Amino acid sequence: MEEQTFRAYSQKQAQAYLSGRGQDNENLFGVICEHHASTGGHFGTLLDLGCGPGNSTRPIAKHFERAYGIDASEAMIATGIEVGRNAVDGETKTGGKVEYKVGRVDEDTLKLKEEGIEIDLIIAGMAAHWFDLPKFWEAAGRALKRGGTVALWQYPSLACFHPSMPNAMEATAILNRLIEVDTGEFEKPGNRICREAYHNLCMPWDVSPPVAGFSREGFKRMEWDREGKLSSGDHFFLGDKATTVQLVYEGICTSSMVQRWREGNPQLADTDEDVAVKAIKRVRELIGREEVIAGRDCVLLLFKKS
Repeated sequence: MEEQTFRAYSQKQAQAYLSGRGQDNENLFGVICEHHASTGGHFGTLLDLGCGPGNSTRPIAKHFERAYGIDASEAMIATGIEVGRNAVDGETKTGGKVEYKVGRVDEDTLKLKEEGIEIDLIIAGMAAHWFDLPKFWEAAGRALKRGGTVALWQYPSLACFHPSMPNAMEATAILNRLIEVDTGEFEKPGNRICREAYHNLCMPWDVSPPVAGFSREGFKRMEWDREGKLSSGDHFFLGDKATTVQLVYEGICTSSMVQRWREGNPQLADTDEDVAVKAIKRVRELIGREEVIAGRDCVLLLFKKS
């Protein structure tokens, strides 16, 4: 089930991912850090697995003394390093830089342990569904400190339009159809696990034998704004973003299923018959304007190491 699309990214694609996906929202990191602290976690070392160009690593690293990011893609890691190099300020709370490395989730997590580095918090945003999960859980169980936390999250929908927008639910449904139907023949098992909101993600107690140190009692699942239906109040939990239909389109073009569809249909890619082009055209027709307010739904899984 190992992911190959992002692993083979060029530098240009990694840059497009960096800008198209955008930085994750502080509300999410606030929930993670509050849960981590309230359940006995410390803020020494952060490890971001499947970190990409560091979209999640950078905003949460400021809460930790040290931060590491591991990804299988050389281009993603090179982009993350370049962003850190150009940053005016330090990225961790001690003023240090995030240390990025090309590597495997399980092997390189254990290498940190062998080097005497114990991890307080392991995160994986939009990535765990691509892991060899039995190996990941074994490595996490060995490398994570007692009282440490594993936080895994994903966004089931490509994008959600704010209910104040005309035909918002219908426009959101079109983007969901893009990954559920239009590009369905290019779906990988990891895509399905993501689309099913991690209900079928392999848990540490599902591994044979179960990974010691993680209990069902210490597990917590949280969801917000599924398919654009606001969970509380008038705003997306992860923030309302004033953006454009074009920028939403650029974001959905980073979907691995859209990219595999284009690789399988090169004669149609970026033409009027491109599935993503057709989807965003219909979105424009429904909303009737270029400026939009968009957000993300989110599923977060939290695990504690005893």
